[in-house]
Parts: sequence; structure tokens; C-alpha cells
Amino acid sequence: MDPVTLLLLGTAPAALRVADTYARCLLLRARAELARAQAQTVRTAQTEQTAQAPDAEANGGDAQ
Repeated sequence: MDPVTLLLLGTAPAALRVADTYARCLLLRARAELARAQAQTVRTAQTEQTAQAPDAEANGGDAQ
């Protein structure tokens, strides 16, 4: 084999480790962003539910 091919083959494992680490980092960021979005959705739903509660009491409790 020529020297360039040997050099590329020798650096491949390190390049794959770097790529794997980067992919894991991106996955962790995506999971964190999803968790934040889901938490925000839950907070928004709770806020809307709380805001509607006084209306239900004023209408005799028939909010369902």
C-alpha cells in the first residue's frame, strides 16, 4: 500500500471516535431541548387550566 493510504487507515479509528463523540453530544443536546419543550408544554397547559378554574366556579362548576 502507498504511504497515504496507510496514513489514512491509521487515523481512521481516531476520526471515528471524534465523530462518535460529536454525535453523542448532538443527541444529548436534542434530548435536553425536547425535555425543555415538553416541560414548557406542561407548564402552559397547567397555566391555562388554572386560568379557566375561576370561570368554572363562576358558572356553577360545570366546566367539563
